[in-house]
Amino acid sequence: MDIAQIVISDGDGNVVLIGDLVTPAPQSSIKFRAHLRIRSASGVSSNNGKALALTNARKGKRADRFTMMASGVAPNTTYTVSVNGHNSGTVKSNAKGKVLVRALPANMLVVKSVHLIDGNGVTAVRAKF
Repeated sequence: MDIAQIVISDGDGNVVLIGDLVTPAPQSSIKFRAHLRIRSASGVSSNNGKALALTNARKGKRADRFTMMASGVAPNTTYTVSVNGHNSGTVKSNAKGKVLVRALPANMLVVKSVHLIDGNGVTAVRAKF
């Protein structure tokens, strides 16, 4: 998810078209969507969760959305949400061991990983982009 530009050139190397995904022109319309299965602490892909990252740019304005759902984690536990290795908040699992992260305080175009880390510093689940 760290693509900044897409450049199209002709056979002589002359740039014909530039798509800027970070600072799009006002007339641009961009839609990027990533669906991921989350992985458990052991790194095994899990059917017990998924993550969705979405970035839309229209009329020069960009909107990001992120959702991560996981089940099978420790119930009634507070997890630190780590984005690219930096703490960015907390989330608490419910009594059935399900947890939902609805938003990230980060530009979705630079997110490479999201980890839910328990109080002992152990990653319960993770999503890598």
